[in-house]
Amino acid sequence: MPLMRILKENHVLIAGILLPLLLVGLLTLAKSFPFHVVPDPTFRAVYAVNPYIAYGNFVYKVTDEGKLGITFVSPKANRQTGNIPTGNVKGRIYVFTPATGALEDTSLPVPTLKEDEEKLSIPFEKFSSLKLSGQVTAPDGYRYEDRGYSHSSFLTDVLSFHSRSHGPLQIVVKDSRVIPLPKPTDFYGETVFIGWVVEEIK
Repeated sequence: MPLMRILKENHVLIAGILLPLLLVGLLTLAKSFPFHVVPDPTFRAVYAVNPYIAYGNFVYKVTDEGKLGITFVSPKANRQTGNIPTGNVKGRIYVFTPATGALEDTSLPVPTLKEDEEKLSIPFEKFSSLKLSGQVTAPDGYRYEDRGYSHSSFLTDVLSFHSRSHGPLQIVVKDSRVIPLPKPTDFYGETVFIGWVVEEIK
């Protein structure tokens, strides 16, 4: 049977096969387009994940000098005794390089406060050589956003350039380029954005 005759008699079937493939190809091209147009992020993002504990939490602050200050705050009303059973509970601080996907992970043990203490400053020498900016937007224009819980459809996820998520979605974004912050699979808690690494002191 001639090819043209086959195509003519089965054009509806052929269109039904080719059109979805064409649509997938176009969506894939559209999804990768921002990565070629929008430059890679220049600065590393710094954020923390606080463990869900009822007797306190870590508070992070970037000083005017660009240093990271960490305080553990434990409301006195939430503490029954001076010796809180912290066990193996820890916070986590991450330094994320969006351009490469590299992620540095540092654990932060929950301290035990004395009976008359409601907060305690925690020394953190690991970041002593880093200068941070506590702004939501980095000097290169990328900004941090917390988009809460994602309830979008597959098509919306493809067009908005991120994968589906059943939990809170934290991202860095510039124009149409969206880069999700990596989430630890072995640790659950509240994500707290701290800032950007703007300089590394040698």
